Amino acid sequence: MASTTKILLVISAVVLALVPVANLFVPYASSFSPDVDISRINPASDPNYLYRLLIISAGLALTIISLLVLVISLFIKKYNTENKLANLSIFIFVYVVGWMFMPYWANGLFYVFSEGTSSLYDPKSLLPMNIIGEIWRIPILLLYGLLLVYLASSFIWVIISSISQRKAGTAQIIILIFNLLVVASYFFSPHYFYWLLD
Repeated sequence: MASTTKILLVISAVVLALVPVANLFVPYASSFSPDVDISRINPASDPNYLYRLLIISAGLALTIISLLVLVISLFIKKYNTENKLANLSIFIFVYVVGWMFMPYWANGLFYVFSEGTSSLYDPKSLLPMNIIGEIWRIPILLLYGLLLVYLASSFIWVIISSISQRKAGTAQIIILIFNLLVVASYFFSPHYFYWLLD
């Protein structure tokens, strides 16, 4: 296994460990009295604001670090195509969970949107958009189509390569596991794009 793959595996394990922590946060409305207009709440006044900020910042930072590791691995000539595809698969998992979904979970939105849709939690007023703005949202919107194409094509590649080799290699197993984790993460992010495009 390539050293960059090991680094990415460690990063992915840290991101995965942050998921249950991020999902401990309840919606902002739960921190205030029921008579407060939720649309006028300043997220910075929430008692858990700093903790939310730390979790979201960790997810974003780990995504950027994993992107750098991936780019470096693409230029290492001794790595074969399978190593590079495994690294890409791990990076995509870190991107989806750390960049896309961590803010959703840490803002307590799983609890809001698992019960239906709501227009009360505008992403522009929440972390991370209230700090870095569209820098966070634009990559999600631009890369979403490519992400779906990658998932479909990599599942097909794993099946074909496993059949042709008569067994699944380490790279195929890594790709399959991380693709399944990406798909599973969507089930824990109901109405994500309804919220994101608000």
